[in-house]
This record gives sequence, C-alpha cells and structure tokens, in this order.
Amino acid sequence: MKKSEAQFKELNATKDTLLSIIAHDLRNPIYNIQLLSKLLLEPTENLNQDDAGEYLGLIHTTAENTFSLLDNLLEWTKSQTGQLVYRPHKVNLAQVIKDIVISSDSIAQIKDIDLSSITVPNMEIYTDDKILKTILRNLVSNAIKFTGEGGKVTIFTIMAEDWVEIIVSDNGIGISENNQEHLFGSMSSLSSTNTGFGLVICKEFVEKLGGRIWVESVPGKGSDFKFTLPFKLS
Repeated sequence: MKKSEAQFKELNATKDTLLSIIAHDLRNPIYNIQLLSKLLLEPTENLNQDDAGEYLGLIHTTAENTFSLLDNLLEWTKSQTGQLVYRPHKVNLAQVIKDIVISSDSIAQIKDIDLSSITVPNMEIYTDDKILKTILRNLVSNAIKFTGEGGKVTIFTIMAEDWVEIIVSDNGIGISENNQEHLFGSMSSLSSTNTGFGLVICKEFVEKLGGRIWVESVPGKGSDFKFTLPFKLS
C-alpha cells in the first residue's frame, strides 16, 4: 500500500510538472512568436531594417527552442507509456555522432561556434541509435546554448575494454558545484525549463541503454557532459 501510494504521488507530481511545462514553456514562446511576427507585419515608420532582423532572429531562436522542448516531451511521453521500443542493433558510433554534428551545425553557426567531433573511426556498439541520437542532440543543444559567440563544442569518444565513454565538451559559462548536484533530478523535482527537462531525459535514456551519465564543470571555463555505453548488451 505504501509503495502504491508513493508511486501515485510520483505520477501526480510528474503530471503536474508536465502540465506546468505545457502551460508555461510552450504557451509563452508561442505567444512571443505571435507578438514579434505581428510587429513585423504591421506597417510602421519606426521599424527599421536592424530591428526587423533582430525580431526575425528572436522568432527563429524561440521556434528552435520550442520545437526542441516539444520533441523532448513527445519522446519522454513515449517512454513512460511504453511506446518507445528499445531496439538494439549494431551501430557505427562515429557515424551517429557525425549525423548529430551535421544536423546541429546550422544552430552553432548562428553563434559562430566551432562544432566538431574527435571519434574512434568504425567503432561499432550494440545500442539503439534513435535513443542515442536523442541523448546527443540534447547535450549538444545545451552546450551550444550555454557557449558564447566564437566558442567551441566538441564531441569525443574514449574506448575502454567493454564500454565507450562519450564526452560533449564546451568552453562556455560552466556550472557551479551546487547546481551540478541537481542537474539530473527526477521529473517531480524538475523546474519547468527545457534544459533541465532535456537532462532528465538524457539520464533516463542513458540508463535504458545500460550506461551512466555525469558532468564535470568549472564556472567560467566550460563543461564536460560524459556518459558511458557498453559495447555489447549484458
């Protein structure tokens, strides 16, 4: 009974968090896009070319962040309802990382960030590439978000005897030791931010793939988000 009650409370807390994210972090950016686009559509003598360019940039950034949040919500919901099926198979890790670099490069270019990878070529592991791409996409997106213009984000791989370590490294603003302790919290303790939500998903998905995730960071110098994956299923 106590276990069932605890699970019920956890589900309720998760539901409340999701409703908060939907009500606040989806509604607000959509409203901002509506407002900014309205300003661009209305003829006015006060709107110059620089202002128009700034508004378009804000619309683009807001749309990108909102899409990322929505994508995370859908992936997490699939996971919780059993719709996200774990299908491990032989995966070329270097190719998966290359795909993420290519798909994320346009966002990095907006901030003149050098996005690259240093990987062991032709490394093959047994995993689910779709789930792995969700993890990497979130980590790279966060790294770009918290790295200043002209910065650098790099994905590394390190081989061990029976597992591989994947590192998403940046030279951005870094994270304080106190904040590091709360990065991978549960859904019920999550504040309604896209970054926090994405990291909760990363932890859940990394563990689903049989690995673990952690962060090493120095404020003002950058962060290394690291996770491990086994070469083969246990």
